[in-house]
Amino acid sequence: MTDERIEDISSLDYLKKYACQRFKYKREWYLNCVDCKELKKCKAGQQAMVIMDNETRAAEKHPETPQETVESRKRQTVVDIFESPDPVRKLLESFPTIKPQSVYAKVNIWRKNYPDLEKKYHMMDKVRFLWTKPYDAMKVPDILKMMYPDVKSAPAPIPKPAHRNEPPKKEEDDQMDISDFLKEAADNFIVAQVSKPEVKTLEKKAGESNLDGLIVKLEQEKEELRRRIQEIDQQIEAVRTTMKLMSSL
Repeated sequence: MTDERIEDISSLDYLKKYACQRFKYKREWYLNCVDCKELKKCKAGQQAMVIMDNETRAAEKHPETPQETVESRKRQTVVDIFESPDPVRKLLESFPTIKPQSVYAKVNIWRKNYPDLEKKYHMMDKVRFLWTKPYDAMKVPDILKMMYPDVKSAPAPIPKPAHRNEPPKKEEDDQMDISDFLKEAADNFIVAQVSKPEVKTLEKKAGESNLDGLIVKLEQEKEELRRRIQEIDQQIEAVRTTMKLMSSL
């Protein structure tokens, strides 16, 4: 059997047994070889430099897969929106053709996929108002006009004709599990505080009409919220009943 040559070793873990006693028992021992004064005399240290160089070159030659590229772009889109001076405006302008609830659902998907970004930007807090009146019954372009009077209306995009036998596709990010949907809907209907954009709207209404009429309007909205909360409770109970039936099979 021929003697083992250090120059033929290609694994840093295996090379570790030839390292000097100063660094041998460190987890990333080879990093200490970079600035070591004895490197020129140490075969193990020199081979560690060769292995690290080869690994670096191999990593640089490996391009991102299409899936990695798409995921990277999605994440960057979220960062661009919430790094902007006015994230709410940027978000609504980015998705003008879907419902406010769908915008909320999209951000909820981002929250689950990128918890670090939710922690950094508090994304959900910025879009909860989309479930409150009057925004829940409006279109995104109209919400933009209300919140930002300087917004100019853009022409509606022309939909592409679908191929025969091709079912319409729903945007992946707009999908939400029914359990998530019911929970988020219930949470947001119960929120008592009025969002900042709605405060501005109410102040404007108060200046244009008498206070009695405004109180009547608010009482009507409160009653509507109660009715919708009751509907949500019924839906939750229906889901629970279905789960019980499925578990008993």
